[in-house]
Amino acid sequence: MKRKMWSRIVAAAMCMAFLLMGCGSSESGSGASKDSEDAAGGDTSELHIAIAANPPSLDPPSVNSNIVGEIGVHVYESLFAMNQDYEPTPVLAESYEVSDAGRYR
Repeated sequence: MKRKMWSRIVAAAMCMAFLLMGCGSSESGSGASKDSEDAAGGDTSELHIAIAANPPSLDPPSVNSNIVGEIGVHVYESLFAMNQDYEPTPVLAESYEVSDAGRYR
C-alpha cells in the first residue's frame, strides 16, 4: 500500500518538474540556440524539419507517396494558391489572364 502511494507521489512530482521545465523561458527568447543566431547574423533563416521516413524519390510526379508530398510542400512552391474565397491567386506568377474558354494563360 505504501509503495503504491510513494509511486504516485514520485510520478506527480516528475510531471510537475516536466511541466515547469517546458514552461520556462530560454536565454535567447526563441527556440534557436545562441550559436545559430550568431552564425546567421542575429536572426535564423533556416527551418529544420525531422521526417521519420525515407522517401523513394523527391520527384512528386513520378512517385505517389504521402511522404514525398509532405516534403514537396516544403521544397516546391506553386504558381497559384487558393485564397480564403477559393479563388486562385498568384504566388510565383507575376500576372495571369483568363481566356474565353476559362483557362489561365
